[in-house]
Amino acid sequence: MMIKMTQAFVLSLILSVPSIGGPSAPLKLKAQDATSSSITLYWEAPKDKGTGLDGFNIYRDDSVIATVSSFTYSYRDSGLEPSTSYVYKIVAFDKEKLMSPPSASATAKTKNAPKGSFTRVSSDSIIVRTPPAAGPAGKARRDDAL
Repeated sequence: MMIKMTQAFVLSLILSVPSIGGPSAPLKLKAQDATSSSITLYWEAPKDKGTGLDGFNIYRDDSVIATVSSFTYSYRDSGLEPSTSYVYKIVAFDKEKLMSPPSASATAKTKNAPKGSFTRVSSDSIIVRTPPAAGPAGKARRDDAL
């Protein structure tokens, strides 16, 4: 038995087969809870999960800084410099390692370093920030040996 297919029938078959692509972009990325050395990110999973959501790549200033599981919707980025702005994006990936488009970006700035604080430069060195000694009426004083 021979079946004759029309172009319209073939086109309707093609259009009815779902496209299997990567997940859609993660939603509602927020960068908040900033300290002088950390920023916390929060986001929602994409609605379309492709072939099954597997995880998220977290980008700071266009470089991947972490990869987290598909059950994780927040991340604390630490070891940051005080008084510095950072731009974040999240990219989801599915079990086939197909990537989503990036989320909308979120920007946050770390707070100023507290007086008398330090910043780790490497595993064996730090920068210590100390406030100037106060003289009369709150004016800075200089303690030079004469």
